[in-house]
Amino acid sequence: MSKIKIRQPEKKEDEVPFEVLAESIRDLAKFGQSISKSKLSRKAILVLLSHQTKMGQKEISETLDALPKLEKVYLKP
Repeated sequence: MSKIKIRQPEKKEDEVPFEVLAESIRDLAKFGQSISKSKLSRKAILVLLSHQTKMGQKEISETLDALPKLEKVYLKP
């Protein structure tokens, strides 16, 4: 697993309140859940995103799998 570097804000106005970050994480998780309920098949979603981003379908698939889990992993209940 690769490590993630977190850049500290250089200026006070660059800081984002925790509540905003938490809500954004919840929104991403909900988005991930809604993608899985889409009328498009998973394969169609992978092909479309792969074509658009030039990324491999495996990486996109792993990302789509991770999205719904973000809230559970990073936010306390």
